[in-house]
This record gives sequence, structure tokens and C-alpha cells, in this order.
Amino acid sequence: AGSLVQSSAKSGQTLVGYAKGFVKIFEAFRKYGIDSDAVHGLCMQLAFFILGADPISAEERIEIRDVLKSYLYDLKPLTPNKTRDEDTCRMFYNVPREVILNPENPYDNPYVKSMQSGALSLMKILSDNRDTDYGKMYSFDTIKTIDAYRFRVPLCDIYSIKPLIKLQTNIGEKNIMTSSLVTDYFITDSGELLPNTDEHFSQYLKALGETLSNKKSLFLTSWKDDKFVSNDGVLAGRFEQILVMKFLTVYLDRHKFLNVNLTSNRGKYFAYKGDDLYRMLLVDALIDRDVEQIVAINTVHIAKAFEYLDNNTDGILEEISRTDKERAAELEKIFKEGFGEDTLKRIWPSLDRTIGYGSGELKKYTDVMKKYTGSLPHNHGYYYTELALLGKAVEDESDLFVGLNNNNFYELMSLRKGENKDEVIALSEAEENGLYQLIITNAAGIYRCVSDHIIYCRKTDFSGVYFTIY
Repeated sequence: AGSLVQSSAKSGQTLVGYAKGFVKIFEAFRKYGIDSDAVHGLCMQLAFFILGADPISAEERIEIRDVLKSYLYDLKPLTPNKTRDEDTCRMFYNVPREVILNPENPYDNPYVKSMQSGALSLMKILSDNRDTDYGKMYSFDTIKTIDAYRFRVPLCDIYSIKPLIKLQTNIGEKNIMTSSLVTDYFITDSGELLPNTDEHFSQYLKALGETLSNKKSLFLTSWKDDKFVSNDGVLAGRFEQILVMKFLTVYLDRHKFLNVNLTSNRGKYFAYKGDDLYRMLLVDALIDRDVEQIVAINTVHIAKAFEYLDNNTDGILEEISRTDKERAAELEKIFKEGFGEDTLKRIWPSLDRTIGYGSGELKKYTDVMKKYTGSLPHNHGYYYTELALLGKAVEDESDLFVGLNNNNFYELMSLRKGENKDEVIALSEAEENGLYQLIITNAAGIYRCVSDHIIYCRKTDFSGVYFTIY
């Protein structure tokens, strides 16, 4: 398991086998008169596998079509309910039919093109916010295409939207930029505030839950505690502080099935700050021999925590000895030899990787971290930003990320010399070796915001854009 990203690429013969296996399930449904939504779900998953298959031939796609066509012709449109809207129902009905029943060119259909361009996410954002002040100003209810969105809605940045956010935070006006409840404001490094909503934040909580699930984890974190409550009664704080607070409280209480096993009690994360928090987390983890991974939002925390350990070894060992003298003695022998290639594996024999974003401008912290973690594999995990969860590392020891198909809409502005910097393209139009500045529309009321995130496109395929951080 060398990657947080488990590839969806399957061979053509594997997918033929899946299709034949599905027939047994579908026949059982027919036999017993079961009209199951699972048929749509299975066919939808198979359609995505076909689009991302490596390798798959036209003959294999034709075989899959011939195996499943009678069942696809029998598919009935789904009915919207509390868990799926009209767009989702249309997608689950149309995508399997257009992909599986079109083996000659499964990519040539409007639904696949809409998913690749992000149009479906964009249209949902515009529909949800058409009755806001911002939505009425730019007639969101009449925008039906990406080109119309670009023509109608101007580019902005986090500074130009400051007056609108002030209306929310100072006066308490609602429904200005988003129809959803603003649950928090993120304080950026420059001191600006960015709104957060449950719809926007769900992607971050899910990503952190995936990272921490099913392994004993030393989860390192710390933050600048400058949170405050704005005049509209909403908490403003640093992104990481809000993420960790919500994850360790509400999210884990609602998702007990995740099997998140941390070396420290959740309550301790709120009882300490700064280096004291690092100290407490390290003491608990060092007492535990069964740590399997070290996780942080970014490598800054891993680097600083182990620097703290290196500079305060005697005090930490003394604290450990109060709880477990045998373990303290064992660790003392290891620390006397200094940090080397295998030090962490000697401390924690089951440790198999560190996880935390440490590319781009954070590479200097990754280099510091490596002085302590040695040859232990490192995975950059997720590329977290306040505006969006931008990407996921494709494998250990790689700076390559794949862009995420989440509930945001992305555009790109080329930064190559000689190219028209006024031209903005969809993420799906990125070209290999292109250097781009990201423009982000998200589910928290941010529209066409020119970010300070710059990516270098390495390759593109159906599954997304693969990039490194510039």
C-alpha cells in the first residue's frame, strides 16, 4: 500500500469479468422483481472504470456492451429524493448508457465532457446560490454554460471581495454570496477572512478521515490561536484549527465507523498549545510501541515536532519514565545513538510512512523532516488550501498530485511567456507542460477567485489533471 491514491485503472479483461459478474446480480433482480437502484450504481462505476481503463481495446468495450446492453435498455430514470437531486438522477441514468453503449468512442458524450470540465459542479453551485445578492447581480439563474459564466461573472481576488465579507461579519447580513449558512471564517496568512459552509468543508473532513482511518496514528498539529467571534456570531480562526477542531469533535462522533485510532486522547488536542502540544503528542506516541503512521496537515508540524524532541530529549524521557520506566530506558538507548536512517523504525517497528503536504514552498520543512525520518517513505497526502482541496498525491515519494473532482469549479490562467494571460480555460483544457494560476469557484460563496496557487501540468487523462506545485 504505497499510496493514498488507489488507482481506478483496470484492464479491459478485468472489466469484461466485472460485466459478466453483474449479469448474475441483475438476473436475480429480474427473477425476484426487484427494481433496485443498485443497478444504476454498478453500471455507473463500470462506466468510470471503462473511461479510465489501462489498457482496454475497442473489442473489449464491445464485449462489455453486448453483455450488458439488455439491462441498460431496461434502466428506468431515477426519482429524486432526499439523498439525490435531479442532476444526480440524470447523471446515473445517462452516463452508463452513453459510455457502455458507445464502445467506439465512450468519451464523446455531453455528460462525460461536463464531468471533465467541471460544468456539473458549477451548475449546482449557481443553482444553489441564484437567489443570493451576488447571484441576482450576475443572473445566475440564466447561466447555462461555462462560457456564459465567464462572460457574465468577473474575476476577483480575496481582497476585492473583502467589502462583501465585511457586510456579513460586521453587520450580520446573510444571503449575500451564499445561500448556505456560513459556519466559520478562515483567517488567511494576510489576515483576510474567507467564508466556510458545511457543503464546502465536507471535502476536507472526508479527506482527513480517509488519511487517519484503519491505522494507529501519531497526528501532529498546532496552530496560531487567534480565533474570534465576528459580529454575525460566527467563529473566525485559522484553517487548520477549524479543521482539527471539527474533525476531532463533530465529525468523528458522527462517523464512528471510520476506525480512527490516535495515540493521544482527543481532548488533549484542546488542552495544550504550541510546543506544549507537540510535547504531549510526542510523549503519548513514544510510550506506544504500535504507531503505524505519522500524519500532519503539512510537514511543518513533523519537522518542528522532531526538532523539539531532539532538543528536549532528556525532559521527554523523564516524563515518559513516570508512566513507563521500561519504555523510557529502551528509548534512551535509541536516542543516545542520534537520529539515523532507521531510528524511527526502531522506536516504532510497525511505522510505515509519514503523511503531510510538503511540496512547493514547504519543501524546506520536508527536508528538515527527512533528517529525522531518514529512509521512511513519505506521502504528501492532500493539498489543503482555504479555497479548495486541490489535489491528492499519487504515490509515496512523489511531488505529483492529481486534481480532485469535488464540489468546486476550477479555471486556469496561463503564465507562460508569450501566451495571452487574459485567456482563461477550464481545468480539462490544461495542456501538458503548461504553467497555470488557479481560479476557483467553491461552495462557500467564492466565485472566480484568482488564487495564489500555481501548478505545473505534467499530464492529463480522463481521471484528471496531474500536476506539481510551482
